[in-house]
Amino acid sequence: MKLKYLNIAIIALTITALFFELSRCGSPSGLVIGFPTWLTDGKYFPNQTSGMAFIKTDELGQPVFILCDDKEAFHLLKVVDNDFFFQAIAIDSSITDSLPDKVKLDFEDIAYDKYSGKVYVSIEPDSKYRAQFGIYEVIFKNNNIFSLVVTGLKRLDITPDSLFREHISDNIGYEGLAVDSNYLYLGLEGIKRGEKTFDGSLIRVIDKKTLKIVNTMLLDHLGINTITGLAPGEDGSLWGVDRNRLNFFNLKFDNKFKVTNLRVFQITNYIPGYHAFRYAAAIESIALDKTGFIYLIDDPYSHEFIPVKNILRKMDVKTVDRFEKFVPIIYKYKIN
Repeated sequence: MKLKYLNIAIIALTITALFFELSRCGSPSGLVIGFPTWLTDGKYFPNQTSGMAFIKTDELGQPVFILCDDKEAFHLLKVVDNDFFFQAIAIDSSITDSLPDKVKLDFEDIAYDKYSGKVYVSIEPDSKYRAQFGIYEVIFKNNNIFSLVVTGLKRLDITPDSLFREHISDNIGYEGLAVDSNYLYLGLEGIKRGEKTFDGSLIRVIDKKTLKIVNTMLLDHLGINTITGLAPGEDGSLWGVDRNRLNFFNLKFDNKFKVTNLRVFQITNYIPGYHAFRYAAAIESIALDKTGFIYLIDDPYSHEFIPVKNILRKMDVKTVDRFEKFVPIIYKYKIN
């Protein structure tokens, strides 16, 4: 039922877009020319990417990121203009052998601590294996991300546990994760109201040294419905993604975690190469590189991602193939 009404809505949006597209010149405000585009090197692509974190710039000044997927996978990604270069990160069997049959760890967001060199990942609970829920430090072979081997996942003992688990349920967890010099920030996907609707979201603030929750930032009154990705800003602010409202935002707050400013940026969910058409986007990753570019990645989690046939017929063979293979779509913005 949801699919039927969603596709009707996409058709309506597409028809509307056809009328207004002729009056547009250039890219939307902040969107870098050539984006959105397909997150693939032509052969390799991640599967249901749900998290992205900036690690460093290489010797040529190109940004390097670590990605995580819903389907129990990590990748390194280097972005060179509009080209993407991937390296797969292996997960040691000692981590996965203890899981129940046919269960994969559901990674939801990833964060890199530039102060300590540590990597953290948020794992969402699942009806088949609720025990996986938590925030973990990712342990790499020789303590080196570029070894491309994960040898362990160390659960963080965040307290109080009752507050940490409040509003958590099957497939509802902390889909936003960011870290700065003093704190971890956990963005709840949403406070559940119905099967697929939310009453708003919140951010738990965790002291890095004690792992105690020191504050909860309630965001429903600010119009933030979901949080599906978080990233730290260089100015001490937080950037986030609101999947359900198809936007990303910048949140500034004081030393008592009271919000002092909120900027919201609407996402136009263009089909790559076909800006007159839209698709059913589910943006679930955000990261900023050292130069201030903002990257967003779509999580093509179901067949709702694929446009209806009468729209697909207008696309080239490569575009149709990438939709049908669930290749993620990446956006790049420069916001002043």
